[in-house]
Amino acid sequence: MSVRSSSIRCQGVTPRSLRFSGASVQTSRLNQSLIAWLDSLAPWTHAFTVTCNRGSDRSQINESILIDAARHFVYRVRRKCYGSKGRRQNLLPVTASYGWGAYGDHPHLHFCFACPNGMDFSSFSSILEESAKKTFWLSRQMKVELYRDAGWMRYLVEHGTEHLIVPLINPSSSASA
Repeated sequence: MSVRSSSIRCQGVTPRSLRFSGASVQTSRLNQSLIAWLDSLAPWTHAFTVTCNRGSDRSQINESILIDAARHFVYRVRRKCYGSKGRRQNLLPVTASYGWGAYGDHPHLHFCFACPNGMDFSSFSSILEESAKKTFWLSRQMKVELYRDAGWMRYLVEHGTEHLIVPLINPSSSASA
C-alpha cells in the first residue's frame, strides 16, 4: 500500500468512490440545466402535491389517466382564476410531473404554480384545493406549500424527465425564457 492510497482511505474516500461514469455526469449537468430553466419560467409561488385514487384495481390507473387528470385539474384552476377567457389570453404559469411512489402503487401529481396577478397566496391556495376536490381521479390527500427555491423543481426532475407533463409547462408572460 502506498502512502498516497493510505492517505485517501484515511479521509474516508476510496479510489472506487472517485469513479464516475461519463453518462451520469452528463445526465446530472442536463438535469441541472433543466432545473434552472424550469425555475426561470415564472415567479413560482405555490408547490402543490395531490395523490390520485387507485380505484378498486391497481392496474386501473395508468400514465394517460394521470396526465388527463392533471390537464383537467389545471383547466379547472385556470377557469376559476380567469373565467371563460382563461384559455387563450391568460395562460396560468404551471409546471407538472407525476410519480408512482416507492413501490409503484402510490400515484401522485406534483405542480408548481405562479399566483395570478392581484390574487393573494391563501386565495389561490383555496382555488387549488377546491379544483382538486372536483377533479375525478384526484383524492382528498393534498398539500399546498410556499415555493421557496429551485429545490422543488429538482424534486420534480428527480422523478425522471420522462415524468414531466410537457404540454402543461406554461411560462409566465413576463418570463425571459
